[in-house]
Amino acid sequence: RYNKIGWDGFFSKGNGREINGVTISDGTNRNETSKESNGMAKSSLKWIRSTPDGSKLVAMFTGYDIVSSSLTQGMTTGVSSLYDDSRFRDSGFGTRGFYQKLLGDQMIKSGWEVMNKEHKERQYRTVNGSYTATPSGNTTFNEEYKALFIQDEVNIGEKVVVTPGVRFEHVTLHGEQLTGDVVDSYATPSFHVL
Repeated sequence: RYNKIGWDGFFSKGNGREINGVTISDGTNRNETSKESNGMAKSSLKWIRSTPDGSKLVAMFTGYDIVSSSLTQGMTTGVSSLYDDSRFRDSGFGTRGFYQKLLGDQMIKSGWEVMNKEHKERQYRTVNGSYTATPSGNTTFNEEYKALFIQDEVNIGEKVVVTPGVRFEHVTLHGEQLTGDVVDSYATPSFHVL
């Protein structure tokens, strides 16, 4: 019998800058400065518990966060300063795992997965010092995902393994641009012969 706990994670961040000269329709030269930045972080914790009789429990907890933004500064006819700011973010957290137990010539395995994900996009514009939000470019939605499964692994003789199983899934979507919640539930059977 043993217990094992492991952790894994990483973080990254990047920045960039680019300057371009752009000619617009009236022949006026417009100078643009574009700045971009992005970052990503992910962390996961895994726990494994095993016993001499072949039973095993594995549980994992995961979280992540992805952020990206870009800022474009320019000048054009009749406008002394123009800023376009775009921001994007994906984040989520959840857990998944399984439990398996050996019963004679069969291996019974059941598990779960629960995830909550959020996606955001925001766009802003500032003209001559006046801040303006652009709702048409704004998006936010949230996804709640839940799943359960059970699978049986049966040895038939020395060379044949049969694995019948079924997976139940439930998904709920919420969002600014959705009319009410979008809900979907379904079951997926499986059958394999190895």
